[in-house]
Amino acid sequence: LFRSPLGGSLRLLILMDVTELRQSQIQRDRALQFLSHDMRTPVASILSLTRRGSDPAELEAQRHKIVHHANALLNMMDDFILTITAQQPHYSLQTVLVDELLNDAIEKVRDLAFSKQLSILDDSEALPLFVKVNTRLMVRALVNLLVNAVKFSPSQSCITLQIQQPCEQKVSISLKNTVATQTDEHLLTGFGLGLDFIDTVIVKHKGQIERHIPAHGLANITITLPCEAAVLQE
Repeated sequence: LFRSPLGGSLRLLILMDVTELRQSQIQRDRALQFLSHDMRTPVASILSLTRRGSDPAELEAQRHKIVHHANALLNMMDDFILTITAQQPHYSLQTVLVDELLNDAIEKVRDLAFSKQLSILDDSEALPLFVKVNTRLMVRALVNLLVNAVKFSPSQSCITLQIQQPCEQKVSISLKNTVATQTDEHLLTGFGLGLDFIDTVIVKHKGQIERHIPAHGLANITITLPCEAAVLQE
């Protein structure tokens, strides 16, 4: 409020867009959480293992545990970097075949599925469908979905994937798996970790994700993305 010498007054109203400021605050809070808790846990475990005795009978078991914690730490760091990348206002995009994205994601999860005696079936038709995406982020989003499916599926079941073209402008990727009854409590609070990352990546690619996840039975997740026209070279 400003007052003039003549007795009048002038009110000055300033409007500011604080969206970026709030996003920066959220990223800072996540970084502090990551550094203060998530990273400290595997590091503390590794240090604890290295301080134990040198009994030859225990050394091999300790080595395996150290490797496990070190890999967990590397995965956390990779997830954190990808999460920061996913929050960027603009992505670096490439035009790629949807088949290639899905095959890459399947290969990254195949060993994990095998360890639980799960099979992954790609039931897609051979359609040359293209999308314009950040390949690294989109593959990681698909990997996260597959890891969740493996985690909540009963042993010796099947995870089915299918690529379809619901209309000329869109392409969809569906994931179906059986949900084990013993995971009911987890499903009520959220279907695995990394949901924010998945949703952010899909939305920033101008896509949509639909989830139908019952307490038990058949779960169905569908990602829909804009279909990119591309000319195939003979």
